[in-house]
Amino acid sequence: MPPSREEPLDEGMPLRDSDEPMSRGDEARQEYLSLRLAIDDFARDVRRTHGDQIQCGRGCYACCVAPKSTRWVEAERLRKAVRALPTETRERIKKRANDQTRLLCPLLEDGACLVYEDRPIACRAKGMPLAVERDDGTYQLDYCRLNFTTVPRDFELRRRHILNVDGTGEILDAINRRVVEHEGLDADDYAQVSFRHAALGRLVPASPAADPVMRGR
Repeated sequence: MPPSREEPLDEGMPLRDSDEPMSRGDEARQEYLSLRLAIDDFARDVRRTHGDQIQCGRGCYACCVAPKSTRWVEAERLRKAVRALPTETRERIKKRANDQTRLLCPLLEDGACLVYEDRPIACRAKGMPLAVERDDGTYQLDYCRLNFTTVPRDFELRRRHILNVDGTGEILDAINRRVVEHEGLDADDYAQVSFRHAALGRLVPASPAADPVMRGR
């Protein structure tokens, strides 16, 4: 049975006896954290090698446009991070989230992310060199046009400095499915969560097919 509206989701990795096996959901959440670290290592390596060509940083938020939805496993982290913020900060987030004319992420404040350590993987890879698969199976190199502006025409990035977006997404989708299924929910209907509501500290499924009883957790 799916948990009721009143029953909280597991908010993190619980303390446990070292001999006690992890649940399928906790294993998936741990894999998500490992994937997050791998993306951070990738971005750090790009910065270390091409630092003079990378403009991404505090105060640069051209890429910080709020998505309509995010994966459940990432929304859990956002919800926990948002709920840990001071009340007055959450009120400012709420005001921005309810502004229908705003395109920038409601978690952006004074040119910086309020939940930087728990931002989604897509945010962690923003601006970095990305390999995006075309319909014909070939790949297109994409990155923020504020970066790599003074490289010579024959400049080529090393393969380790290019992130395969589709491959990363497939791994993340598999992890997300296991987390959602562990919660006793349909992996298709509950795979995506409203980003705006996650920024308000709530998990609201993006799919209209999701059970209304589960909305607003």
